[in-house]
Amino acid sequence: MQNQPRSTVLLVLAVAASLLTGGSAAQASTAGPVEAPLVPPAVAPGAAPVVAGVTAATSTAEGTPAGNPVPYRVRTFNLQSLSWDQLWTNGGPIVPYAAQGHKDADGIPMRKWIDGKYYYTPVKIELEGIVHLDSYVRTGNDPGYIPTLQKLDNKLRQLAVPSGGALFLPMPFDFNHGRLKAPWYNAMAQGYGLSFFVRMYRIFGDQGDLDMANALFRSFQILGPSTDPWVSQVVNGNLWLEHYPNGRFLEVLNAHMHALFGLYDYWQQVGTPDSLQVLDGAITTMRLDLHLFRRIGKTSRYCLVNPVYSLRYHRLHIRQVQQLALVTGDPYFTQFAQRLYWDAH
Repeated sequence: MQNQPRSTVLLVLAVAASLLTGGSAAQASTAGPVEAPLVPPAVAPGAAPVVAGVTAATSTAEGTPAGNPVPYRVRTFNLQSLSWDQLWTNGGPIVPYAAQGHKDADGIPMRKWIDGKYYYTPVKIELEGIVHLDSYVRTGNDPGYIPTLQKLDNKLRQLAVPSGGALFLPMPFDFNHGRLKAPWYNAMAQGYGLSFFVRMYRIFGDQGDLDMANALFRSFQILGPSTDPWVSQVVNGNLWLEHYPNGRFLEVLNAHMHALFGLYDYWQQVGTPDSLQVLDGAITTMRLDLHLFRRIGKTSRYCLVNPVYSLRYHRLHIRQVQQLALVTGDPYFTQFAQRLYWDAH
């Protein structure tokens, strides 16, 4: 079994934190320290072993079911069934029982924004939930994690905003550089929310968690631009999961991938035609547009609108494309990750 490197979750937490602590896309051009060499892993097709009582869903190789035509391109992929350890952000260090960083009186993590105020931000809460749930599983279901998981779960349910038959998790601050006014919504928060609630349902079996996942998934079926909340749009016939809807930076690679991995978690759990269609659509976008982010011999593009480059994001892109190779079993992504690696080495 090919496990995800332990450094991945720390990198993801750091990248997400930078976006939610005033580190905007425009500030991402500052390169951080160079990590140890990254070598794309070999694709491990087929189901992996059961881990800590969690059984990976059965993979299907069926294409998108026939039905009403969809407004974006959808290819068929031989999706792999990944084990718990192989899921995006899992496999990192075991974390303490309590959430880390600044917290409110109830232990809910908060993020300090550039205005000096602390806010409840969904990505921060979701990532804390995901790593705490992973630690719970990998410590043999240590009950010490349950109170924190319950608090984080309940807080996300409280924050969720209904719109168009779906639920959206709001960013509660203005992001002037991105031309976004509170509340605003993004695909990364929706995707991490999907991962958290699906995984909570897999472990604890609470129908309320599956209901939350179903409602968050529906947000990806609402296509923008719109004056109502949205996180998905069609660009040149391809489905894009947007980080800054109606903002300055569109077609952000890392955010699309974070959301895509949430859609994968959801499809692996429910296996419905709709879940497969949206997931395949998001992967198809990567299969067709990923090359647009590459700059041969240089760091990759952060997004396709506005010139932003970052070694830190380039390293994250490599790991995400490696993960996509695991999810799809498509050698194109393995080869592309190798090319990205050599571009910065």
